[in-house]
This record gives sequence, structure tokens and C-alpha cells, in this order.
Amino acid sequence: MTGFVHKATHNMPDDFSPFYIASSKASPKARTDYTKKPSSPSFPSPFTSTSECKDWLLRNQYSVNFINQNIMFVADARSAEDETLLAYTYCERTMRLGPNHEWVLPPKAKTWYEWRIRYRDALMFQVHMQEGELNETWSLFYLRAEEIMDEDGVVDMEKATKICYGDAA
Repeated sequence: MTGFVHKATHNMPDDFSPFYIASSKASPKARTDYTKKPSSPSFPSPFTSTSECKDWLLRNQYSVNFINQNIMFVADARSAEDETLLAYTYCERTMRLGPNHEWVLPPKAKTWYEWRIRYRDALMFQVHMQEGELNETWSLFYLRAEEIMDEDGVVDMEKATKICYGDAA
């Protein structure tokens, strides 16, 4: 799995370890070229923008088998304050989904989509977006995201999981 971190000023919690940090703009060769946790609270990043991270992922994601395709996480200034990340998914093409195939999901092809999530929820977010039942998961995240946002604009992953699995009250 690959996570991207941009200018984090906070120590990542230990449970952030399922993801790797792209700390170089070089094309990936082996997992050992990446770290799972920053070496210091304000580690340097060669990436100067989220756009650079997105471009790097699209250019390199199919070159090795340890980069999850079309998904990345970015730590920003807010991450240091509230232990959240920006979660991005890239949609190469859309699909017709829904009970009668009435939804086009994600809404636009060749587009990045963004959510704010808690560090601890990064793996579950990835599971939902890449492994979840598309009708439930994608309709929730792409069409009805406001239903799972808290007052700070952060995805309530517990609520999202309950809705996706039909356990919402």
C-alpha cells in the first residue's frame, strides 16, 4: 500500500503503518525504498504540492505491484492539528450502477475526488473504496457524502461502514 505525506508537522500514530510514504520523486523499485513512518515530526518532502503527488501516482502506480492504484493519502497542515488526512481517489472511467443502472459513478471520469478522514480510518476508507460493494459504497461516498461527514467535514467512518453494510439506524 502506498500513502503520500506532504509537509507533515506531527508524528504519525503507530497505527498509520499499513501505508508507505513516498519520500522521493524517483520511480519506485522496491518496498524497501519507502518508509512507513517519518523519521522526524517535520520530515522533508520533495513534493511541493498535492498536484505533484497526484501526477507521481498516476505516472508510477502500474510500475510495481505494491502501489495501490488510484488512491492516495496526504497529510497537510491540518493533519498535524487534528490527526486527519486528505484521502484522494482517481476515477479513470465511470460505471453505470444503482438498482436500475441509473447512477453514473463516480460522476466524472479522469477526475480526482477528495475526502478528509482520520488517520486511524485510512485503511477502512481504502477497503470501502476498492473492495466494497460498489452500489452501496460508491453511491454513499460519491453521491451522498454529506450523510457521513461530521461537523468538521471529516468522514465518520463508523457511520459510513454501518450504512454500507445496511446497519444504519
